[in-house]
Amino acid sequence: MENYFGTDGIRFIYQEELNSFISKVAKAINDTYSNLILIGMDTRYSSNEICSLLLGQLTNKEVKIVGICSTPCLIYLSKKYNCLAIMITASHNPSEYNGLKLIDKGFKINKKEQLKLSKLISSYENITINKELIIKEDPFYLNDYLDFLNKEIKSSHHQFVFDVGHGSLCNYINQIIYKINPKNIVINNDYNGYNINTSGAVNPNILQQYLIKNNIEYGFCFDGDADRLILVSKNKIYTGNQILFILCKYFKIDKVVLTKYISLLEEDSFKKESIKIFKVDNGDQEVLSKCLKEKIILGGEDSGHIILLNKILTGDGLLNAITLINIMEQCSIDNLLKDYQVSNNELINLKIQNKDIINNPILIDLINKLNITFKNKASIFIRLSGTENKLRIFISTYNKQDINIIKDKLITYIKLIDNEIICSNFDLISIDENSTFGKDVILNGNVIINNSKISSNCKITSSKINDSIISNNCKIGPFSHIRNNSLINENVRVGNFVEIKNSLIGKNTKISHLSYIGDCLCGDNVNIGCGVITVNYDGKNKYKTIIGSNSFIGCNSNLIAPIEIGESSMIAAGSTLTKSTNKNSFTIARSKQITKENKASNYPYFQEK
Repeated sequence: MENYFGTDGIRFIYQEELNSFISKVAKAINDTYSNLILIGMDTRYSSNEICSLLLGQLTNKEVKIVGICSTPCLIYLSKKYNCLAIMITASHNPSEYNGLKLIDKGFKINKKEQLKLSKLISSYENITINKELIIKEDPFYLNDYLDFLNKEIKSSHHQFVFDVGHGSLCNYINQIIYKINPKNIVINNDYNGYNINTSGAVNPNILQQYLIKNNIEYGFCFDGDADRLILVSKNKIYTGNQILFILCKYFKIDKVVLTKYISLLEEDSFKKESIKIFKVDNGDQEVLSKCLKEKIILGGEDSGHIILLNKILTGDGLLNAITLINIMEQCSIDNLLKDYQVSNNELINLKIQNKDIINNPILIDLINKLNITFKNKASIFIRLSGTENKLRIFISTYNKQDINIIKDKLITYIKLIDNEIICSNFDLISIDENSTFGKDVILNGNVIINNSKISSNCKITSSKINDSIISNNCKIGPFSHIRNNSLINENVRVGNFVEIKNSLIGKNTKISHLSYIGDCLCGDNVNIGCGVITVNYDGKNKYKTIIGSNSFIGCNSNLIAPIEIGESSMIAAGSTLTKSTNKNSFTIARSKQITKENKASNYPYFQEK
């Protein structure tokens, strides 16, 4: 049975066609939960519409609309009032996305509850879409949460900038930050339904530029539903792991829950401070579950989800900002971080077609082999995105060069498996993350493909392709090099030791061996003989060669650009052309052969013998 819930709730790109599905979700909630239900939302254009759909199905419940608020606000209220809460949000995703986070008595619903609801949702065949068009907010509940935050506030003589990313905090951050310091500044605090996450935690560089321009030392970024926090200074963007380290050192916490996505040197930094690390898979629910199980008060993710369990059951961006401000009033956070090391690491978001690839035995075997090869020198983790057809690949190494070795190997294997590419030896092939493939592609021998599109039914043998497009039914190689914005059209044969650069090659053309084709527009059905060169460079400038369709270029010919060969023309072997030719012409451009009888013996070569 399908589970409609991803890593963090239900998430989708909103469109009216989904109204039936959303109504089914609401009915399943109505049929499962009782008593009080709280509803909050972020600032997306579709949030009110989804709220109306929910209200249309929650017919026998006491429903209170909290309005625009953060996810942590709803979690706090759900815990306090022992009720279900529904947060309408897609967190850090762009405005076209939306979704639902379900919180029961302070906890996001678990896998068992997700499956129960998913079963109910699937069971509803025809459902009437009802909308409650009047959405009346109840300020009581939001004020209750603000009272909770106010208890944590201490005044500060430091000035801070808060980038709320046009998200949930727009509604009430002004009621908090000016109590800390009247000189504090809020930016990106307006919303129109479409600008959520255009700044904030998704793009902290915007805040950093503001700090530099206005000579302010520190600021805080939040994502759309404000459960994530990024600390920013004029010189640095602090990761979630760094914030966790600061909290550990300041509060003398000796145990912390982190995700597997922590670099090796960062992990060493915690260990040197005698801080015991408990590592879990990605996701704030995973972090929370481990914290509760091990009775640990602090945990989080590198993305900025930081859980202070002695205060609230979730990452709360605004609460964590207040906590850091209180720390910064007492000491320097950079001093707390002076022994913290950030090692070489990279997070790759790789597009895939088939999510089952994560269970492919070839890929699993490769990861095992890499972990053995780089034992204690590298950390490798792969997971599926909860919202997109992407793999999250995390690589951390002590040696910077090892990252590229591991990255290239993983991406190549994933591309080969995901596109069902036939190849003789995986280890002889290198494919980068930006390359795409059609169906029934064959790669043989040593093949390197970077930033290129390879269409269906192509065969590439021992060749290199950079920044180019290969159309259907082409044969490339062996030992060909295609580069720099070349387009090879259908049914082209590019053979032994041929180099093509910045050229368009027409359909059914043959360039079989030992040729250089640069800066060329070549028509259809052209036969280019062995050793042909388009002479495109005069030492200063580069020039175009145009070869008309249905032409024949004889072996060992030099076409000195700029030059145009007319359609259906023939160039004799050994010709060097400096002038253009007309359609249907035959051109010979070679000097007359001169033979001097009985003169060879006069040359040093023979005299030395």
